[in-house]
Amino acid sequence: MKKTILFLCFLFVMSLTAEEIQIPVIDDMYTDCVVGGGAHLQTDLFVNCESAPAEEQIMLNFDFSALNGLPVESAILHLHRYFACGAGGGTTVSTLYIITEPWTEETWDEHTFVQYQSENAIAFTFSGPTGAQDTWYEIDMTEMVNFWMLVNQPCYGLVIVADTGYPHSKFNSKEAVNTDFHPYLMVTRETGTEPDLPKPVISLSNYPNPFNPTTTITFSIEPNELYELVIFNLKGKKSALSPITESPIHPSTKLFGMVRTQRVKNVLPERIFIKLIQVGRNWQRARCFF
Repeated sequence: MKKTILFLCFLFVMSLTAEEIQIPVIDDMYTDCVVGGGAHLQTDLFVNCESAPAEEQIMLNFDFSALNGLPVESAILHLHRYFACGAGGGTTVSTLYIITEPWTEETWDEHTFVQYQSENAIAFTFSGPTGAQDTWYEIDMTEMVNFWMLVNQPCYGLVIVADTGYPHSKFNSKEAVNTDFHPYLMVTRETGTEPDLPKPVISLSNYPNPFNPTTTITFSIEPNELYELVIFNLKGKKSALSPITESPIHPSTKLFGMVRTQRVKNVLPERIFIKLIQVGRNWQRARCFF
């Protein structure tokens, strides 16, 4: 079993099944830096950086209310490209960044670039035929979505920025006439099939901390229940530090010790974590410090 720095702990006390949820795009548009430029077509999403004056970026935001703040097993963004510039051989190298300021397609100036953070970025290359086409792309956004779910900050969506020198890729927006070509995000998560159980009791204590080789997290569940403990780091990755001991001290109480066997540089300097315990369809979240 892998071992890493901890961020989020899940306790599942139920049989689990996979559930797919289509997350809608609530805002999408493309922007440029041409002051006083013409109006953009709402049906299109353009990304390119063939030259600085012509640079265009795609902005997308989503409605995550169906996820209830819980992380997912996978999250795949689906984008439909209908045209690629021949000058680039059908290739647009780009990066997806997390937007850090509020915006909507109705209020944002389409000739102003949005602010974004460099952390949790996703590199992606749109490649394929040139000219008019019917090409779907699938972009793995699992870590980015889990970052939004785990970190207590607003979600303003993402921006797609082309690398310098790469020409147009043109995509359909959610306003495209053909609804079959609208962008969407498909997530997969595990759900329980057992009836609801009483809410678990979470102990906020974790000891010893913060610089010892082991840390113990306590929680209470019904005797003889099945469980699965899943751990995430701050970037939304399933981490490599896992529970290594189980020490029952009471029929309804279990203790887990976790060993910090390696430290991933620059991954989680804050040492602040979130414990989330799920029993049946009930769950609780709590911050703690290791």
